[in-house]
Amino acid sequence: MQNAECKPKKVTAAVLFFALHAIFCVLPSFAQFRSALPGYELDFPRDHGAHDEYKTEWWYYTGHLRTDDGRRYGFELTFFRVGVVPPAAPLESRWDLRNLALAHFAVSDIDGKDFRFYEKLNRSSPFTAGAGAGRLDVFNESWRAVTLPDGSWRIAAIAGDDVLDIVLRTRKPPAVHGENGISVKAAGAGTTSSAAHNCARASRGGTGSPCSSTTTPS
Repeated sequence: MQNAECKPKKVTAAVLFFALHAIFCVLPSFAQFRSALPGYELDFPRDHGAHDEYKTEWWYYTGHLRTDDGRRYGFELTFFRVGVVPPAAPLESRWDLRNLALAHFAVSDIDGKDFRFYEKLNRSSPFTAGAGAGRLDVFNESWRAVTLPDGSWRIAAIAGDDVLDIVLRTRKPPAVHGENGISVKAAGAGTTSSAAHNCARASRGGTGSPCSSTTTPS
């Protein structure tokens, strides 16, 4: 199961839109998010981390797993950061609302022919959700994707009866999207483009299970 998708609940989407609309209406005119434009030099592991100067960013993992007795599963774990107030806007304290954090976790029980998914929506804060700069360090409540001391990545999520907790080690260098890391979606520089990279193969605990991850500021 790769690229699992699920439509968000209408109530959640409506609340999120209202919150974003209300905040953006009172932003100072000088406070702007950056656009994804040519010329940005991707540098890893720095660019596995967050880029608060961009409005939207996500970290996406999918893969296939097999238990010791041969049962097959697919998983997806995604973290989103949606900028509400750009870093240049003055804030009174670290508790002021700057980012919204969303997360999605899905499990496909292939042999059991069952699909389950879970969602989280929080404001970013030191205790609820956040994404660190300079390296992979993202969490939303107990779900997380972090860099370990040896450079490998640990991703973990628990919901209902489903538990995901694995360590990934990349076997290939990151592949950038588009031209020099900029993927243009339509005419108009920076209006509909993203800067993205993909780690297309990683090993889980040395077993060689594939997974992919993407971080996209836009």
